[in-house]
Amino acid sequence: MKKANKRLLLLCVAAALISTVIYLLLSAVYTVLASNLVYNSYLTVIDVVLWLVNVLSYTVIFSILIISVSRNGVKRTLPLIFSYCGIVLFKNLSASVLNGVILGVGLSAPDLLYPLLVWLFDVILAFAVLLVAFFKSNNLSAVALICGVLLSATTLLPRIIYDIGYGAPSGTEDLLVMITAYASDLLVIAVFYFVSHFLFKYLQRGELK
Repeated sequence: MKKANKRLLLLCVAAALISTVIYLLLSAVYTVLASNLVYNSYLTVIDVVLWLVNVLSYTVIFSILIISVSRNGVKRTLPLIFSYCGIVLFKNLSASVLNGVILGVGLSAPDLLYPLLVWLFDVILAFAVLLVAFFKSNNLSAVALICGVLLSATTLLPRIIYDIGYGAPSGTEDLLVMITAYASDLLVIAVFYFVSHFLFKYLQRGELK
C-alpha cells in the first residue's frame, strides 16, 4: 500500500474511532439524564450535540472515502470502507451494552437486532457514497452535493412517512417541532457540502502525495 493510501486509511480509522468515543460518552450522558426527572430537561442540548457529532462524523469520514476513490480508485478504497464498517459495528453494539449497564437491565434479542439493522444501513450508505464517488470522481462538488442529499434523506424520508401517518400538527408547539426537525434534516446537506469542500482542499494538499 502506498504511503498516501496508508495515511488516508489512518485518517479514516482515527476519525471513526474519535467519533465512536464521543458518541458513546454522549449516549451514556443521555441515558443518565433520561432516567433522572431532575435533569432530563437537558436532553434537548444532548440531542443537538449528538446531531452535530453525527453529521460531522459522516462528513469527515465520507470526505476521506471520496478523496480516496478519486485518487486511488474503488479497489484501494475498500480497506477504508471495511475498517469504517467494523468500527461502526463496534460502536452500535457498545452503545446498546453501555445503556443496558447504566440502566441495570439485561439485553434481549431485539436490543441487539436494532443496532445491527442500523449498522447494516450504515454499510449500505457507505457503499452508496463509494459508488457516487466512482461515477462522479471528476466532479467533487457534485459528489459532495449528492452525498449530502443521500445523508439528509436517511432521516428526512422516514420523518415524512411518519408525519403522514401521524397527521397534521395538533398545535403551535407541534408545528414548531416539526419545522425544526425538517430544517435540521435539510441543514445536513449544507453542512456536508461546505465542510467536505474544506476537507477536500486539506486532503488534496501535498501531505498525501
